[in-house]
Amino acid sequence: MQFFTQLAATANAEPQNDEDNEELLQGPEWHFKNVAVVSVYSPPDAALLELSFGTVWSCKHQGEHGLHVVEIEQIQAVVAVIPHRPTLPSGVTEDRFFVVERTGLDISTTGVFLEENNDNGDSDEEED
Repeated sequence: MQFFTQLAATANAEPQNDEDNEELLQGPEWHFKNVAVVSVYSPPDAALLELSFGTVWSCKHQGEHGLHVVEIEQIQAVVAVIPHRPTLPSGVTEDRFFVVERTGLDISTTGVFLEENNDNGDSDEEED
């Protein structure tokens, strides 16, 4: 996701009958849509994906052609794309991006872990 915002949009469509036409004469109804600008990448390199048993999803950035505006509700997942410069099985070395899900999940707890020391050397264990 590159950016997100709210866009004002009119709720009225083309008039279907005289009642709708009267509503349009009163002025448009406005509502807001929550949208995001997302960047779509190429499919992963098939040979590298197969050699890595489906673990290395190495994709190309699509530039401005890959930018799309979508409603927030349409987003199903957010992943990180990390730049790398692999030599592909075809022998080509190029700038690409690999996809990582849940980056930083293993360090997501940022609090300080305090140990309780007691006389018998056990820590953080409840005694029955």
